[in-house]
Parts: sequence; structure tokens; C-alpha cells
Amino acid sequence: MNITSTMHGDVALLAMDDGKANAMNTGSLGALGDALDQAQATAKAVILTGRDGVFSGGFDLKVMKETPEAVPALVEAGGRMALRLFTYPRPLVLAATGHAIALGAVFLCCADVRIGRVGPYKVGLNETAISMVLPNFAREVALYRLPKAKVDEAVLQAQIYPHEEGLGVGYFDALDEDPVGAALKKAEALAQLPTETFAAQKLALRKEVIASIEAKIV
Repeated sequence: MNITSTMHGDVALLAMDDGKANAMNTGSLGALGDALDQAQATAKAVILTGRDGVFSGGFDLKVMKETPEAVPALVEAGGRMALRLFTYPRPLVLAATGHAIALGAVFLCCADVRIGRVGPYKVGLNETAISMVLPNFAREVALYRLPKAKVDEAVLQAQIYPHEEGLGVGYFDALDEDPVGAALKKAEALAQLPTETFAAQKLALRKEVIASIEAKIV
């Protein structure tokens, strides 16, 4: 996966693009981790986005089907990335430029501000439908973000929503025809907050969820 990083003042814009579904494997997760390292060192706020029409379709199914041994290692790597996003010490705005399914939807739940795209795009956790019990990291951030009344529908029933409905379910804070542009405005505002205080406040507010994930990633 190619991840481009561009600076807009104090804001780092990280754009993922593998030319397809932005599927997550160990290589793409490693590249994302490197990009987050660089952004943390140079920026006061970060935007994570995808390619036109797709944020991320989740784990790379080719890897998941290779060998039974490949699955737990990849799921754990995805969980550690989700935890990193959830605890990231800079304001993190996610701009979903298109579909956000499975791990893509989990990453949405991990960001501080989530902006969806107006149009024919889908969001949701489809794990039940593909015979996969949601890993602990994903379940915890979903419970943190989604309204209690919507959890059974969204998680247990594996409902996939248009972005417009995903707004009400809790996957998004806002929708925009230009989610990256809207994310940039929001990130610029968040970049004005005291960096160390923001990081400490985030950890304090989310400490119970963080502890649960750290105790059992998957």
C-alpha cells in the first residue's frame, strides 16, 4: 500500500491507496505505523483518509485464506493498530472517502472526529456475516462509539449502512461531499489545542477501554 503524507500547516494528511480496497495486511499496517510515527513528530493534528471511493475494506482476505496460522497474527496486528489510533497523542480526524467496512469501520471508531462522504458509500461491521466473532479490540471501540440501542443491529446483526444512515448509528460525526476538505478545517482547529494536555485528556477519558484492550487484544 502506498501512503502519502503531506503537510498543511500544522496538519499532516495521510492518504492510503493500494489501487483497490485498501486492504490491511502486515505490510500496509507497517506502512501506516511508519506514517503515524512521522506525523507525530512533525504535526499538531493528523488526518487519515483513503482513496477515491474507498477508505478501507478491512483485512486482506487473501492473507486470511492463506494458512490458519496467518489469521491470528494479522488480526492481532490490526488490533494493535486500532489501539494505536485510539490512543494517538495528536488529534486524529478520519475522512472516509468511500466504503469503510470491517477493520475500516473499526478505525472509524478509533478516531477523534469521523467525517463520512455524501454518496453511494457503505459503512459497517460485517464480521457476523462472514462467520467471524468480533475481536476484543473491535468490540470495545464499537461499544465506546456506537449508541447502546444500535449495538445489536450494527454488530450482532452485521448491518451495513449507507453513510447517511451511518451518521445516526454513530460511525460518523458529520457528512460532507468533500470529507478531506472538511477534515482539514476540523484538524486545523484541533491543532490549536495544547498538545500535551490533549494527549493526557484522551488517555484519561478512555482509560477503561484502553485497559480492556491491552489486557486482551483479540
